[in-house]
Amino acid sequence: MHTVEEDFGSIRSLVQTPSWVNWRKLCGLLDRHRTHWETPIFQEQVIPYLDGHLRHWSDSVLRYAQHAWIEAALLGEDIPQLQFANAMQFVSQKVDAKRLTKLFNSTRLGGMQVVNLADLNMRCDSGVVIDLLGAPHLGQLRGLNLHGGRMDALGLELLAEAAPARTLVWLDLSGNQLQNIDGLLQEDALEHLEELSLVSNELRLHKLSRLTRGNHLPSLRKLDLRNNDILPGERSYVMQSPLGQQLEELKF
Repeated sequence: MHTVEEDFGSIRSLVQTPSWVNWRKLCGLLDRHRTHWETPIFQEQVIPYLDGHLRHWSDSVLRYAQHAWIEAALLGEDIPQLQFANAMQFVSQKVDAKRLTKLFNSTRLGGMQVVNLADLNMRCDSGVVIDLLGAPHLGQLRGLNLHGGRMDALGLELLAEAAPARTLVWLDLSGNQLQNIDGLLQEDALEHLEELSLVSNELRLHKLSRLTRGNHLPSLRKLDLRNNDILPGERSYVMQSPLGQQLEELKF
């Protein structure tokens, strides 16, 4: 069995080279020494070292929380390793609203930047999203995936008003059977949003008039409208609208 002192060298080596592979290896080392988390060497050396170096990793290297961490956190356990993850998704976990609320309120999620709710084994409705965005420690969100949820007009409005949503850079609302997204388009809301996916909804051109004016999502650069109710002849209108001129990528 390796001691913390012996593995600290490996930890230092891994964080010097940002990569998904090195993150997985690092997770294994952190799991190995979870029982030592409160010891002086962890509190005074390992944790400060990780804090200092992981914050310089590129945002493109997502440090996904291990499934076992999420499973344990859903059951109410304190999982200290979560504080070094910046992304979270759910695969086959036993999830209900009460457990999700416990997880969302964990003090360990302060660095979380990406939350993927698309693979929940429960339908993600507006209430779940509001619980997430109202969590006290989730203030650095950059990406939110709500694919296949049950978002409605009120849910979109509350989402736009939530403080964490103001930092979002990308948002996936695909497969929500949306017919209108006006609730999302509020003044000074989602002002940093660069990518928006609305694939497989029920959107028609006349319901997108506020969006096509181009003044509600000033940073938007990529928009995906595939598999909606927009007719081929209407696509040129969107492309020539103020929004179309603003975008770098538009998919139908």
